Amino acid sequence: MRRAAALDQLCRLLQADPPPNPDWRAILEVANLALITPRLETCLSDLVAPQEVTDFVHEVAQRNRQRNELLYTQMGEAAAALNAIGLVPMVWKGAACLARSNGSCPRMISDIDMAIPPAAIEQALRALTGAGFDVIERYEVTWDHAVAVLGRAQDPGQLDLHKRPPGPANFVCGPEFVSEGTVWQVGAGQVRAPEPHVHIYLQALHDQLHDGGYWRGGFDLRHAWDIADLIRQPEGVDWDRLDRLAPTRLTSKAVAAQLMACSLLTGAETPSSTRRWPVLLNARRQRLQYTAPRLRAPLAALAILTSAVDLVRHRRLSRLDPLSPDLPAQPANASTSLKRLHKILTAEVGGRL
Repeated sequence: MRRAAALDQLCRLLQADPPPNPDWRAILEVANLALITPRLETCLSDLVAPQEVTDFVHEVAQRNRQRNELLYTQMGEAAAALNAIGLVPMVWKGAACLARSNGSCPRMISDIDMAIPPAAIEQALRALTGAGFDVIERYEVTWDHAVAVLGRAQDPGQLDLHKRPPGPANFVCGPEFVSEGTVWQVGAGQVRAPEPHVHIYLQALHDQLHDGGYWRGGFDLRHAWDIADLIRQPEGVDWDRLDRLAPTRLTSKAVAAQLMACSLLTGAETPSSTRRWPVLLNARRQRLQYTAPRLRAPLAALAILTSAVDLVRHRRLSRLDPLSPDLPAQPANASTSLKRLHKILTAEVGGRL
């Protein structure tokens, strides 16, 4: 079965609209690559599927539940260590989903992303190492968002400590990114998860620009369903506040691309502004890059060329100093930019189709 057909069948299953004559082998192959197999468990409960398919999905889902319980405990213990010195860490992506669901979400999570104020980095590291977390890797680049990777032998995943979310420093240094959002009790500790509109904005910055998905194409089903779950919860998403977060035209396009992918893959309702023909054309280009991998690099190069003006303006603004002196902007460097472009076009990103 072609890649496009397998993706379409998987998406229909996840939307409780089973396709006729599903190709289970192809569906499971895509689901495994997308790291979304546990989410199929609920869908299959109402379907007549081959027993080996049901058994496989149930086994993956059960093991994922066990792993998420351990990750939830790990996050709570790390948070408690930071709470003890007056810090409530911010979490996002999978860690935020885990916090909001009290550890019971079906999402596959690779690690725990956690951010603390830049001025408290050394204090936070002492608290975490005092709680038994070992520093596996320490990043010394002052302008980078990452601080350190920590872990313990008994933990299923690593703890990634940050001073801010990924993205240009002056795009994510406002109070809504570090000190606002709902506080969740996680075991013995407390963490702060972004409000839905901030979650979407940060996810778009990460997926579309930081990881280069806007250029390289393809889709991340896990992140699409994260956003769909936020859209469908009772409080919904404050779309006006989301619109006001984007500082550049390219950032607005990245957010629109993220929401269009969510709508196409999950059926979630998104604003009409994210379904205009330029956004749809971009989504078709990203789909073609998934279905025809040989076209990924040429189409990425074409996308960069056609967005050159927006990209130059975006990069110029991203180089400005942020409001906080503890979050220096990334210096301009042609060699670094070329290396990053090469990585965007060639590196594999876990879970991204």
